[in-house]
Amino acid sequence: MFAENEDGGPLNSRCARLELARRGLARPFAERTKEIAGAEGPDGKPLPAHRPK
Repeated sequence: MFAENEDGGPLNSRCARLELARRGLARPFAERTKEIAGAEGPDGKPLPAHRPK
């Protein structure tokens, strides 16, 4: 996410990669992020748009 930024290295080095799909968590994660987005304002995006990349 920050790898393309020149000064993103320090932040990126502190990030942990979560393999949600391997743990069966991609759909619950997408559902929760869609719920949060809807609560914060009009979202309107389909569920797959909320899945982590």
